[in-house]
Amino acid sequence: MADSGRLAWLDVARGGSIILVVFFHATIQLEKADLGNHHFWLVNNLFGPIRMPVFFAISGFLAQRLITQDWRAVLSRRVWLLAYLFVTWSILHALHRRSLGVTDSPVMTEFAANLVEPASEIWFILALGLYVVATKALAGVPRPLVIGTALVVSIATLGGFAPVTSQAYLGTLQYYVFFLVGCFYGSRIAARVTDVPLALIAGLGVLYGILIGIRFDLDGLPLGLVRVTLCLIGLVIGCRVAELVTRLAPVQAVVGFLGRHTLPIYLAHPFVLSLALLGLPSEALPRGAGYLLLPALVFGSIAASLALRQLAERRGGGWLYAPPALGGLAAAFRGTGRS
Repeated sequence: MADSGRLAWLDVARGGSIILVVFFHATIQLEKADLGNHHFWLVNNLFGPIRMPVFFAISGFLAQRLITQDWRAVLSRRVWLLAYLFVTWSILHALHRRSLGVTDSPVMTEFAANLVEPASEIWFILALGLYVVATKALAGVPRPLVIGTALVVSIATLGGFAPVTSQAYLGTLQYYVFFLVGCFYGSRIAARVTDVPLALIAGLGVLYGILIGIRFDLDGLPLGLVRVTLCLIGLVIGCRVAELVTRLAPVQAVVGFLGRHTLPIYLAHPFVLSLALLGLPSEALPRGAGYLLLPALVFGSIAASLALRQLAERRGGGWLYAPPALGGLAAAFRGTGRS
């Protein structure tokens, strides 16, 4: 497959994933406003095994060249960015929670708590940083051993029998194996995505539906095995469907655009969602209003998040999305020392 074609479906896959992430968080916000509906959770449960595995697998694919470089490049080009964003937006989440009265703790106390146990809306940033560091550190270990260990950890955490209670750290442990799949085997997958027969995709879809139906009756090891299998099937289906979508030019243009701008959407959409429903008189709304509100919230918050990025950059707020260069910081400190 040509590079342009490969990148096109990668962008579509990431765009679809970010839409599903926003859909999930919008569902939670509607639930808090007493406007939730079990149909929304049916959609989330159906696409849950696709949403994060696809996102992390593509992140691993995009990081594979970086992992082969020296530590200085890894730390300065990726880890510094993720660490900066994690700290910056953890502060903003602490300020936001305090301003809305979600917590009575002082802002700095809430911020420190977010560093220890990240807010559910930002754990993805921390996970990516940890994945990059871990994968680089394990570069000398045989790949089958690394990915096999990560798979065992994923099964244990997805099965609920690992001694981890934090949702942020659970997610980090659950999805590392999919980052590794993208990092180690992403090039092979990308080259063969169009070769997956649609009949096989249909068969996997049937199996996927069956496993979705039975997983709620399982626990422990059987649950972990089923959930990992669902994620692997979801990864295959998600990538193949994304490739098919690239053949629909208007859809590819929109979803691909979102896929190239996932970071500002991911960072800002939780704030937009919570503020959009602030003070909404849910008791005065007609029954079923959530069916109209949900798509409006999803696409409205995505559009607002992208607009906020543009506004921030025009008004000197670009620091919210990109850190100062490490070389520039070093020069500034040297200049301070000479003054």
